[in-house]
Amino acid sequence: MKENELIRALTKNVVRSSAQKNACFECDAELFELDGVQMGISTDEFSPEEDHFVSFAPGTLGYNLVIATVSDLWAAGVQPRFFVHACTMPRSAQDGFLEGLAQGIGEGLKDSGCYLLGGDTGLADSWRYVGTALGTVVRPLRRTGASPGARLYSTGRFGSGNRQALLKHLIETKQVADTPENLAAATPRFSSRRSAAEILWKHAAFAMDSSDGYVETLRTLAELNPACRFSVALESRLLDPVSAAVAQKAGLPPELLFFGSGGEYELLFGVPEDAAASLEAQMRAASLELHPIGRVEEGTGLQLLWGDGRRVSLDRAMPDPRALGVERYIQQLIRMLADLRG
Repeated sequence: MKENELIRALTKNVVRSSAQKNACFECDAELFELDGVQMGISTDEFSPEEDHFVSFAPGTLGYNLVIATVSDLWAAGVQPRFFVHACTMPRSAQDGFLEGLAQGIGEGLKDSGCYLLGGDTGLADSWRYVGTALGTVVRPLRRTGASPGARLYSTGRFGSGNRQALLKHLIETKQVADTPENLAAATPRFSSRRSAAEILWKHAAFAMDSSDGYVETLRTLAELNPACRFSVALESRLLDPVSAAVAQKAGLPPELLFFGSGGEYELLFGVPEDAAASLEAQMRAASLELHPIGRVEEGTGLQLLWGDGRRVSLDRAMPDPRALGVERYIQQLIRMLADLRG
């Protein structure tokens, strides 16, 4: 069952409060009003089976878990303030795992401007983590609100989440050796986009984080804005170079990294055309990454722009990673990519 189907099943008998400010699926976080204060909250569960985060470097894992939780608030126009979590530790954890994880969590909270209130702990066969971030609304952003003419941007390049998932699978199935080089490549450190978020909040009309990967995130945005067409680039400049090299070494087309569901938690957002120059100038002055990825146009759906100038409409559902094993999922993505290329 896909995630949106699970959410619909779990919420169909739940009455929403008049204090809730967004519809289901409309925003990366839940926006609500409490005693006159506009607030946002988001909660996420992570596990090696579901999210394919690796634990080769516990400090990086801890950092990434915080960033992956907090990114929903940044995409919703919310300044993170407080954090709670539930940490389930693996019974077979090696010495130093807990210390490294805790250090990474602390660094992630510091880089997010967030303070830990507390949480819960447990033991199981493998690690699990639930993070909940709470903050105050600076300027509410939803996934809706697109209009023709808007320019589309990202706060970073793509592919590191899918690189992590791919190498995790290849190492665990012994298709590649667990060399220091491969372990390092399998352990990307996500980026805190706190500073970028504080600038884009002034300009963006809508936003979403890339937790589901590049194409799936944009497909969701196109679906939630049915009166617009999202025309987006599939160009090598948008791929993380390390991830592209890993894909090539594994015998896979680097463009596959755009289509996989492993996210890198970048912020994808749209800015009205008359605000684009100001956004770009402020990001440049702050020495922050900003990548143009496309435009919102008249029409409907998602249009993919290949590097050679071809345009292809994505008019099909993406393969469901929850319903497929890793190998079958990759093969379905390869077939879909070949079909789209023509």
